[in-house]
Amino acid sequence: MIFISHSSLNEELAKQIRDDLQKNHYQCFLSGDDLEADDDWHDEIWKALRSCHAFLGLVTSDFFKSAFCQQELGAAMAMGKPRLLILHDATKPPGFAARFQACKRAKLVETLNKHKRYRNVRVEAWISAVESVPTYRDAN
Repeated sequence: MIFISHSSLNEELAKQIRDDLQKNHYQCFLSGDDLEADDDWHDEIWKALRSCHAFLGLVTSDFFKSAFCQQELGAAMAMGKPRLLILHDATKPPGFAARFQACKRAKLVETLNKHKRYRNVRVEAWISAVESVPTYRDAN
């Protein structure tokens, strides 16, 4: 599962990215859609961070103004989660995150499909794709 971290001010953009990923069978966690009424959202976000196979940060000027986004990114880095930052505007990541090359949205699926560090999330996507087709030939 890919944990998508974003500012609540960028919710629609985060949903578009999630939809792009789901079209390619990648499972995603997006807090605005995946939390139920009455959930302790702090606990649910921590559970999702601990169980995710990759972290995706939607980097905008609002992302770095959000204490929660900063904490999610820091937690993902501390847990050694494979991380990918998507630059949406000219905002450059500060601190430790600045040393990692970001990805353009247009190259997101290609990057996940190609790099070794995203193998676990890619395997999940392949299994999901195979489960959703009627024949073996379609799975190929």
